[in-house]
Amino acid sequence: GFLSELKAADAPPVYRVPVDPSISEYYALTQDLGESDARQIFEAQCVGRAWCMRASEYLGNGGGKARVDALQWKDVYFRKTDGEFLQGEGVSSTEKVTLSISSNKNAYGRCSRTKEVVKEDPLDAGKVLAGMYLRILKRTGAKPSPGSFVFELESRPGKVLSRDAVSASIQDILERFGVPRKMAGSHSLRRGGATIMRAAGVPDEDIKRWGRWTSDAYKLYVHVVMDSMDGWGAKI
Repeated sequence: GFLSELKAADAPPVYRVPVDPSISEYYALTQDLGESDARQIFEAQCVGRAWCMRASEYLGNGGGKARVDALQWKDVYFRKTDGEFLQGEGVSSTEKVTLSISSNKNAYGRCSRTKEVVKEDPLDAGKVLAGMYLRILKRTGAKPSPGSFVFELESRPGKVLSRDAVSASIQDILERFGVPRKMAGSHSLRRGGATIMRAAGVPDEDIKRWGRWTSDAYKLYVHVVMDSMDGWGAKI
């Protein structure tokens, strides 16, 4: 029984292919993002990948229940470049977004990670979060409740967007291109985020720190990008 508990606490990694922003772009083009669930799935793809998040850090289980320490609105900070914090309609001027993430698989506890907003990019995760905030403000006339989950479903108040729904959105797309469903899921976003950072030239130690890895396990998440290999091939 003791050994079984240890195995469950540190289960072997399950291979998932990484997904880059093109998958979210394809999803947006093939779905009606006017429907709240589809829109929130798209938003979850963008945020999960950009912050290399584990599903339990921001999504709910199959029943729509999230961990008590999963991402809530009190964990999201909108700021100007000079450090000024923004609220209400001022969030539309956001230049940086900081998330306080519950890193539940290591000793970090909560970690703050900040990204600059690229306003020209429709898939920019900071821009997406600001849009979510402003949508709630417009719909309810009030700021999001600090204790409410960021990915609480608009269509089913009290329920949080499930990892199954996000996984299915990715699997449905990749299956069309011959990727078995078992090889894709919400964790593909975490892998995709790490792989994109590596392709952009981010040092390994910074990827490790950003993704909240305390061991070298992050190396299993970083996949070879063919463009970079072409460059090396020309030198060999």
